Amino acid sequence: MALELPELPAVNSTVRFQSEKHKLFGGGKVRHARRAGTKCIVGIEFADGLKWMPPEDENVEEPITLFGPAVE
Repeated sequence: MALELPELPAVNSTVRFQSEKHKLFGGGKVRHARRAGTKCIVGIEFADGLKWMPPEDENVEEPITLFGPAVE
């Protein structure tokens, strides 16, 4: 999974993340990190597993798409 962070973390460091919007939280090891302009793009390998809870007011079917469809 790739995350956008405000600062560039060290490779092999551990990060935790949480998204209220997507009801997603977890942690992992930084496997890749680079600057992209003013942003830092970080590749994460999950260490503790990934937790997701569906919104209570929606009928959710799997697989769940966190972002829009890929553009070819």
